[in-house]
Amino acid sequence: MKKILAVTLIFSAIGFSVIAFGVGGSSRPNANADAFTTGPDVDTASAVVQLKGDPLTTNPSTKPLHGRKIDFNSQAVKSYRAQLSAKRNEFKQWLRSNAGRARVTSEYDISLNAVAVQLNGTPLATIAAAPMTQKAEYNVLYHPNLSESYKIINASDAWTAAGGRANAGAGIKIGDIDTGIDNTHPFFDPTGFSYPPGFPKCDAADSASHHADQDCS
Repeated sequence: MKKILAVTLIFSAIGFSVIAFGVGGSSRPNANADAFTTGPDVDTASAVVQLKGDPLTTNPSTKPLHGRKIDFNSQAVKSYRAQLSAKRNEFKQWLRSNAGRARVTSEYDISLNAVAVQLNGTPLATIAAAPMTQKAEYNVLYHPNLSESYKIINASDAWTAAGGRANAGAGIKIGDIDTGIDNTHPFFDPTGFSYPPGFPKCDAADSASHHADQDCS
């Protein structure tokens, strides 16, 4: 079930924020304090339902090659997406016949073949019993529990030793050594794209003709 919970976090981050932070009635927690009110770990009013069948990223006919992206324009992907859509429609039809109060609120088919369901009082066990269901889990809720991490590393003691927080770091220079990126990676392939007006920009040192913002290499 860990896979479902992880994907739930990715695809339902906005929804979780609304629930966990109390938007729409209750007050928000104090962002400058660590005395946050502890809330429930799960939202028993909604669930993520993993349906039977591979998502696009793992199905043999649509899984992209290593380092490549899914080709959503390919016939294979279009055809399989249509199959997954049809299966989700079957599930929604099953809900209407067997769990009339439940409503599908989101649908997923790329990294997970699943739907998000607002239960509206329907037991999770009922949803899990659907013939199309692989797994069903309540949505996970996340709550803030730390706003000031300097306390964990005892930064206050370091500031005191340095003559106080106002003087801490004075005269210190920080260097960041970055190993850079792999510009040959497919994610950086510019084929099919063009620069917007005024770009690219570069320093003279990075220009093939040694002129700023010209012949950038």
